[in-house]
Amino acid sequence: MILMKWLIVAFGGKSEDVESVRHFLEQYDTTITAFTSESSFDESFLPAVAGCEYCIWLGETESAAMKDLPFAFGYILGKDIPVFCVIKAGDREWAKESLTTSEYHEYTSCSSLLETLENRFPEFLLREKQKHARHALLDAGVPFNPDSFAFHIASDNEKECELFIDAGIDVNSRDAAGTPMICIAARHNRQEMIEKLLNLGADINAVSKDRGYSAVMDAVWKSNTEIVEFLVERGANLGYISRDGQPVLVLAVGTGNEKVCRILAEHGADPFMCDAMGMSALSYAKLFKKEALVPIFEARRK
Repeated sequence: MILMKWLIVAFGGKSEDVESVRHFLEQYDTTITAFTSESSFDESFLPAVAGCEYCIWLGETESAAMKDLPFAFGYILGKDIPVFCVIKAGDREWAKESLTTSEYHEYTSCSSLLETLENRFPEFLLREKQKHARHALLDAGVPFNPDSFAFHIASDNEKECELFIDAGIDVNSRDAAGTPMICIAARHNRQEMIEKLLNLGADINAVSKDRGYSAVMDAVWKSNTEIVEFLVERGANLGYISRDGQPVLVLAVGTGNEKVCRILAEHGADPFMCDAMGMSALSYAKLFKKEALVPIFEARRK
């Protein structure tokens, strides 16, 4: 469970506003520390400021003459901690030099503040999820980069892969050799990872720089019928030609997987498309006496 640390600072603010904010935050997994005009400012105040992740600043600052408040306000903004402030424009002179940050948000009423919080809370939850996942990877000594993600996909390290995804890794990123993550997953027979990457927006037709294969071509090369069928049903492009000049059906004939050849042909792969040698899938089927494939390919003749 991820606990978001919220600080409420309320001076001159209405007690009902403080309770409204507290009630709202308690709907979520949060820890709440509140300092009001009735609070005793002992050594706990500045540590609470230093430990907060989000701050709600309620009330006027005229009563903020005590030296710690301007410092705390500046510290929070300087750390890029989001501040949601209900404050009168005339009360912010002491902090005006700090108010250029994009993390400062000013409101004229508590109700307008709460409306914004309700709309933005999914964003905050995502931010915290990503932050905690990155910390978990760091604690485990795992670098947060595409090469590391590719390694854990290839190794079928499910826990680490989930952390990369939770941490916000770009699912369309590539390793140092220019291989998309979806191709890494196809090359290592990771169908669940392929599905997860696609559901998160990975490009099903991304082509690697080394072989010039798409994920479905990698699956054909690995003779993985289930992944080929899955990718075809998800709309994979079957018209690519690899870096060495092979169409996907020529590649399939070379593996000898009759079911894969049938799936590809029945979903539109062209058995008459020639490779760099001027040979088609049909030509190879005849040459190598793969007689079961010939009628499958001939049936695609227009």
